[in-house]
Amino acid sequence: MMRKEELKNTALVILGSILFGININLFVIPNEFGEGGITGLTLLLYYVFGWSVGLTSFIFNAVLLVLAYTFLDKKRVIYTLLSIVMMSLSLEGTKSLQGLYQVPYIAMFPAGILTGISLAMVLLGQGTTAGSDIIALLCEKYWGWKVAKVILAIDILVLLPLALKIGWLKTFYTLVMIVIISRTLDALLALAKKSNPTS
Repeated sequence: MMRKEELKNTALVILGSILFGININLFVIPNEFGEGGITGLTLLLYYVFGWSVGLTSFIFNAVLLVLAYTFLDKKRVIYTLLSIVMMSLSLEGTKSLQGLYQVPYIAMFPAGILTGISLAMVLLGQGTTAGSDIIALLCEKYWGWKVAKVILAIDILVLLPLALKIGWLKTFYTLVMIVIISRTLDALLALAKKSNPTS
């Protein structure tokens, strides 16, 4: 029988992953925003070749999870695998949301906030969405770097080739969105740590 803590973590990971997929289809793709990490790479492949974001995201993240197995504990591996699967299913299952909201100078705000919330939920559920999350957690473990700041740095690096495809105006909107993601994620993780200092 699943314990209360495991049930809470599972719910956070599932809901956060679903929210992530909804946000990508509702705000990010219709407005041709970029993203960082593996998601940014899958968006680039989608914009250029039309490849499925959900499928390519699953493949890349699964490979990265296998490579990261040595430094993630077994529970985190399980929660991360759950996140990868649910995120990919959400990306595929909510495609009908694309095109509903195409006002980029407004969409960058809810896109950033919702991404930050979804990532915080997954991380607080002891999972990751793989990609830059895993790299950030490794940096935090060995060097004490802040998770949100590492993710921000990686996101900007991944965004550079995307800028050539989506143009500089949408790249600017994307950068604003990424900063909002970082601030939202950092604030939520700090709040959670303050409210539960023993965790």
